[in-house]
Amino acid sequence: MQVARKLSDFNERHNIWLKALAVIISILIWLVVVNVSDPVTTTTFSGVPVEITNTEVLTAEGKTYEMLSAGTVTVTVNAKRTILDSISKDYLKAVADMRDLDEETGTIKLKVESNKYSEKIDSMKAKEETITVSIDNLLKRQLPIYASVTGTPADGYVIGDVTMDQNIVRISGPEKAVSEVSKVMAEVSVDGMSSNVSTTVDLRLYNEQGEQINGNGITKNISSIAVVAEILGTKEVGVKAYTSGDPAEGYGMTGEIRITPSTVVIAAKNSVLKNITDLIIPAAELSIEDATSNVKETFDLSDYLPDSIRFADPEQDTEVKVWVGIDKKETLEKTITYSMISIQNMPEGYQGDFTLDAPIDIILTGMADAMDKLSKEPMTVKIDVADHMKNKGIAELADETTYEVPLTIKLPAGVEIMNERTYTVRLRVTKK
Repeated sequence: MQVARKLSDFNERHNIWLKALAVIISILIWLVVVNVSDPVTTTTFSGVPVEITNTEVLTAEGKTYEMLSAGTVTVTVNAKRTILDSISKDYLKAVADMRDLDEETGTIKLKVESNKYSEKIDSMKAKEETITVSIDNLLKRQLPIYASVTGTPADGYVIGDVTMDQNIVRISGPEKAVSEVSKVMAEVSVDGMSSNVSTTVDLRLYNEQGEQINGNGITKNISSIAVVAEILGTKEVGVKAYTSGDPAEGYGMTGEIRITPSTVVIAAKNSVLKNITDLIIPAAELSIEDATSNVKETFDLSDYLPDSIRFADPEQDTEVKVWVGIDKKETLEKTITYSMISIQNMPEGYQGDFTLDAPIDIILTGMADAMDKLSKEPMTVKIDVADHMKNKGIAELADETTYEVPLTIKLPAGVEIMNERTYTVRLRVTKK
């Protein structure tokens, strides 16, 4: 019996060990399976941003920093494959605590952090263990913003006004970097455009040499502004001038007015351009009163631009020269004889004859080209009965009555009678 009991106790103890061994083996197998199916591996992420914290330790002393290292680093992460498959560089950042600054070397150690699965990541390490910064006095400046237009509008269009919703920017940063800034520009492209350009553009910093500054370490109170570039149509129009006054006695205008330049190209909204054909120098500005020779004047054409119109070329020479031809008039003596006079517009049922006591001598005057027309357009002289009746209020002519009637003398344009007066004849009217 004792032997049997001892064998039974042995078997029970043996079974317990076997069971424990089985559990251990199962755990080992599970660990092997897990590590085979989801092993710990390494992945490298590039372009991980660097974040500098606790910068107030510098600003409290009136100082700031400029990053001399790149703003991103490469990070190596060790974790299970399922974890690595679930994260990207967007979950990572390399933190540099300004309180850890080594003032002798200007370096700060980097600590990599993840905002996802951080407790399940075995390790994270930046390839670059430190970053380098430059410490400088903090400088603040206020600068005007200048608009700059690049490109060329569509053919037949030019750039008009450029407006911005902001014209001042405040910058701050390391004294050396901020002092280098000479100009702040807002650049907008109008290449190929035929209508206004409205856009938002980033502000760019430039030094005195016109080179763009990357602005590392410089902060701006505004980083971008709204810009509107006006695009105007263009049109070539003539330049005209009118005169006032009369030349001296015995002188007249030759009819020739020379204007240099005779045309200019203007710019405006198309709705405005369609109503403009010429730029006018008004008569009040160009007097030929008592002139005995050619009149020459110079004007600033910009003084005569209508509102909302400008020259298409900002460098346009606005000076315009005007030349008015003045010359001495020619004279010609003519005699009006009985045979040259005709009766016209006699009322029906009447007839008439006139008496001319003596030939009438007149002196014609005019510019040479007008006087030359006399050979092609001879002077005509008539008695206009209907016109005389209208002027005198005569409703009906009286039979066998004599009327004092003026002569109507027709001359070519530009020809006139010197010291002109009214010439009359006696018209005898009878009924037929």
